[in-house]
Amino acid sequence: VSRANGGYLIFHALDALTNPGVWSALKRTLRTGKVQIEELGEMLGYFTLGGMKPTPIPTDLKVVMIGNPDIYHLLLYYDEDFQKLFKVKADFETRMEREESQLMEYASYIASRCSQEGLPPIHREGVARIIEHAARYVEDQKKLSTRLSDTQDLIYEATYWSGQNGNKIINREDVEKALNERKKRSNLTEDRIQELITEKVLLVDTENEVVGQINGLAVYDLGDYRFGKPSRI
Repeated sequence: VSRANGGYLIFHALDALTNPGVWSALKRTLRTGKVQIEELGEMLGYFTLGGMKPTPIPTDLKVVMIGNPDIYHLLLYYDEDFQKLFKVKADFETRMEREESQLMEYASYIASRCSQEGLPPIHREGVARIIEHAARYVEDQKKLSTRLSDTQDLIYEATYWSGQNGNKIINREDVEKALNERKKRSNLTEDRIQELITEKVLLVDTENEVVGQINGLAVYDLGDYRFGKPSRI
């Protein structure tokens, strides 16, 4: 905190909450405008031997805390100081318009990641498949996902399969292989449900009509994988 004096302190909420004493010390600094250096045991409420303590350091800074919506709502509901100290909330859009200029920027980002990481170049059809995946992720043909970390991971995985296939560039087939392998690692629940349908444990009628009933589709979201399950309504 003292190093950010006179400027901005930007940190992830989870880091402050999972390190003992950090969150309470940060709130105290924001309330008093001073940094008090304390022993960790004293911060946690343990008995410590008395001794000389440094003089509190006057502090003037702006704090920016980054985190997901779940952490925000937990702090809002369970920490009465949170809303008093952090008054301005800003949501970041996880989608962007799928326009020509945005597509070029997306392709430029993919190329820059390959260049910076020393990865093989990606064929334009491979780039197109990555962009297609970004659109499928947000379930909208007119939008693209801005979760660039997911795109970066996909590039790494496609690079591996490109090397396995002996390719000097990353082709569409390498990207497709990476996506298929992701699905195999994550679709255990979907496979089990499909088995139950095949074995007629779960009955899904696709012929004839029944009064007051209709087939529907429920979407299951497992975090890193989503799939549809037929349901009788």
